[in-house]
Amino acid sequence: MNAYWYVKGFVLAFFNESMFRWTNITFLSILFIINALIVIVLIVKVPKKWKWGALILSFHILLWFFLWENLPEVKETEYHIGKEPLKIIQLTDFHFNTSQVWIIDKAIRKANSENPDIVVLTGDYKTDISQNDLSPWVFDKLKEIKAKKGVYLIFGNHDNFQNPEKMRKEFENCGITLIHKKNIEISSDVYLTGLDFEDIYFRDLRASLKNLPNRSIFLFHSPRQLFEGFFDMKLLEGKNVLFLTGHTHGGQFMFPWTNKDLKAEQEMGIKHLNGWLNLGENKVYVSKGLGTSYFPLRLRAKPEVTVINILPE
Repeated sequence: MNAYWYVKGFVLAFFNESMFRWTNITFLSILFIINALIVIVLIVKVPKKWKWGALILSFHILLWFFLWENLPEVKETEYHIGKEPLKIIQLTDFHFNTSQVWIIDKAIRKANSENPDIVVLTGDYKTDISQNDLSPWVFDKLKEIKAKKGVYLIFGNHDNFQNPEKMRKEFENCGITLIHKKNIEISSDVYLTGLDFEDIYFRDLRASLKNLPNRSIFLFHSPRQLFEGFFDMKLLEGKNVLFLTGHTHGGQFMFPWTNKDLKAEQEMGIKHLNGWLNLGENKVYVSKGLGTSYFPLRLRAKPEVTVINILPE
């Protein structure tokens, strides 16, 4: 590990898009207070010679929480479709205004190091639906993403409430293609398509799936709606479709030694948190994503840079 990233990560834990956002400062203050109480108890109840041990232990608890559990990891998997190999990187759930800058930066560096053919972004670039605009540094950061055949994007549930048209133009100015309701051939007989998270009724989902080419990679932010009867499964019969989703954050904060989480259990069900799911004869991949929403920490749900190796059928 580069010491630079440790120092930068610890410092930037206090900074996001604006300085001293209350979510980070409140949580960090609570964590430091709890940690200090642990140290005090240890100091009071153990011999003096163990004081330094208590302090070192306390420091490593913090280090583990803020760095190790929040360092992005590369998750590599594969899927068979079409006739040509492709390497696709999926990045999702950035939540730029409540996530740590260094985590996003590290994830983009990891993605570029994979030398992908295509990068897909599957939603949630903001957190607060009341936030009007993303800061210019966000788009500067997105411009750093490199892919041989292009970067493609859909919107998530946090993105379509305030100034979506302005956001679309800013993404396009970054050289990113908005794939909403489009079918783009990315290799021989394989099409990339997607649908923004536009409304709670998902009225366009059925029409989009009805018009899918036989071999498709479909970008959709949330896996939940794919399993809740918003469309007739017969629409997918005889087709080879890979759905790439996010939204769940992998639970974001998974309590130790349990399968309980703070974010996604009530909304999604534990089986939908991350990884591969079967949708009839087709497959859905749920990425843990990169950022955090409202609660600025991950535990047992490390940020994920997903590498999907597309192999011939």
